[in-house]
Amino acid sequence: MKLAIEITKKQLITFFVALGVTLSLVWIGYYFYVSNRTFEYNGRRYHPGESFKSADGCNTCSFDENGQMMCTLMACDTNDSDLDQSINIAFSHHDGAYYYSGMIQKPTPCDTVSSDYVIRESYPEQVDLNFTIQSSDQICAQVISDEPVSGQIPVSEKAKIQVYINGELQPGKGINE
Repeated sequence: MKLAIEITKKQLITFFVALGVTLSLVWIGYYFYVSNRTFEYNGRRYHPGESFKSADGCNTCSFDENGQMMCTLMACDTNDSDLDQSINIAFSHHDGAYYYSGMIQKPTPCDTVSSDYVIRESYPEQVDLNFTIQSSDQICAQVISDEPVSGQIPVSEKAKIQVYINGELQPGKGINE
C-alpha cells in the first residue's frame, strides 16, 4: 500500500511564510532580551560589551554576554588624585583614646593598606589619620576588595581627626571636623 501526500503550491507558500514570521519573532525577542540585559558594577549598570572605567581609575572593563567582567591589567599610579577611594570608619572615645575601626576599599586583593597618624600639639588636638594603599608587584585579579582597618589614637575626646587616603583628604570621614 502506497501512501501519497499531496501538497499544493498554496500550502507550501503558507508554510514558508509562517516559518519566516515565527523565526523573525524569535529573533526580535532574543534581540530585545540581549539588548536589555545589564550587569551591575560599582553601583551602575552596563550592557554586555559596553566599556567602563574600573574603580582604580586607570583600567578599562566590560561584561561579556554571560556577565563575566573582563578588565585590562595595567599598573596604576596609586597617588593619582582621580582614584575613587572609599572608606567607612567609626570612632569611639574611651580610656583616654579614640578607637577607630572600619573598612577601606582597595583596587585589588593584592594591594596592602597601612595607617599612621600625626598629632599636632594644640588643644583640642589636631590629628591627621593617614591610610596608604600600596600596590603589589604581584599579578592579581582586578577585583575591588575591602580591607578591615582599626587602631587607637591617644588624644582627648575633643580632638579633631581628619582622615586621608594616599594623601587625599576624605571629607566627612573624620570626627569633630
